[in-house]
Amino acid sequence: MTEEYELLSKLKEVLGVHSRVAIVCVGKDLRGDDAVGPYTCRELLKKGLKNVVVCEDDIITCFYETITNYKPLTIILIDAVDLSLKPGTIVITSLEDIEEVGMSTSTHNLPIRTVVELIKTLVGVDLKILVIGIQVSNLDLTQQISDEVIKSANTIVKTLTTLTEGLNSRWSTTHKTTTNRADNT
Repeated sequence: MTEEYELLSKLKEVLGVHSRVAIVCVGKDLRGDDAVGPYTCRELLKKGLKNVVVCEDDIITCFYETITNYKPLTIILIDAVDLSLKPGTIVITSLEDIEEVGMSTSTHNLPIRTVVELIKTLVGVDLKILVIGIQVSNLDLTQQISDEVIKSANTIVKTLTTLTEGLNSRWSTTHKTTTNRADNT
């Protein structure tokens, strides 16, 4: 089974049940492959997806604003991960199963699950979270993303774009986030 097929299958499963979906891409442009989140966000915005937000600095505020402004039922979280896999490997899991795949932390200081559970508690919303992690190769202070990671990000962009072509009503609502919008970078 190819990564693209697995990604498409998992996304179809999630989107078939939930109509309001937000995509949150996490990362920093100046940390090598960690920039895959902002890169993916910019590419999705270029393709016309409007419910896409990048979180570069304050992840908790970004998640809070995304949930309160857009009110999604599902969040697709895209982030760089370091699981000692082959660079560019795409890992897909639900928030509930995140520890089982060894993805309890991202390349950031706070565990993904902790951030999301805190926000869910604050806003009192029961969300479905799908995490798409891309294995990093390089986290040095550079603006260069490795070729393997870019290739995987482009696979995610292609898959999400293809999947959403017939689902415009689910993906057409724009929301404003006061900080960290990818199209303002």
